[in-house]
Amino acid sequence: MDADSLAGLLLRPPVAAGLESLAANWRRARLHILCAVPPGLEEGPWLPGALRGAWGRQLVRCPPPPGAALGAFEALFRPRARLTPGRTIPKPFAIAAEVHGRTLSVELSLFGYADFWRESAFDAFIAALEAGVAIRAERGWPRVPFPVLEAAWTRSETVDLRTLGVWARLSFRTPLRLGPRRALGLRAPDMVFALAERVAGLARWQGLGLEVAWGDWRRTAEALRYDCETMHPVAWFRRSGAQRGRIIPMAGLMGHLDIHRPPEALEILLSLGETCFVGGHTTLGLGRYVLS
Repeated sequence: MDADSLAGLLLRPPVAAGLESLAANWRRARLHILCAVPPGLEEGPWLPGALRGAWGRQLVRCPPPPGAALGAFEALFRPRARLTPGRTIPKPFAIAAEVHGRTLSVELSLFGYADFWRESAFDAFIAALEAGVAIRAERGWPRVPFPVLEAAWTRSETVDLRTLGVWARLSFRTPLRLGPRRALGLRAPDMVFALAERVAGLARWQGLGLEVAWGDWRRTAEALRYDCETMHPVAWFRRSGAQRGRIIPMAGLMGHLDIHRPPEALEILLSLGETCFVGGHTTLGLGRYVLS
């Protein structure tokens, strides 16, 4: 596979489908890793981004798979195509990381066609942890190894849909960003619409063109009742690998967002979003929530 072939698949998906078909064909390959926490590790929203940066440095060195012209870094990290001047097809991966006492659990998810580069991607991620990741976001902290205790991968081809009842709760495990201009404000309908856009973009990696009536989604999102009183602002810093370690201030929202009587289509959308996150900087691990 080369860059033009991949772009063609993403821009002209072979199948048009609705949300139910997408959920039934939502292909993911997931790498599950358990690491020992190195001394001095600072917990915070910056950590998945640091893992992504270390992974990217390893991916650059990976040759293309046999018979392919496109390496894993180019396929997974480089923008593939634009649906409109303002909408690019999202990168096909998500990274989750949580510290539990003396261990760190990490999950790397690859969506749809990205499975083609699975072997390179997973090997590079493990190599990145063993080669070293920064233990703090500030400039000047060295990279130290994260000893890998366990590693295994799984594959799934569908998503179990939830029946959510009167209230659906999104408990954010990492901050939600809805763009730099609204980073510290929340219009809940914007979150629903952003999730619809993200899922529609990732559907292209599944070989599906999601049939979306954007006007209907906007009206549905505006008509719903929300409770987001527990959502509160948080701020942190991240270090940019692409900009020679420049420290970048970040901000977002944490807490619970409740949605009253979500319609069936939104239940499907929320179930999909739990696997791929929502909002801005999802490839840095932001916008990860647990649905209940």
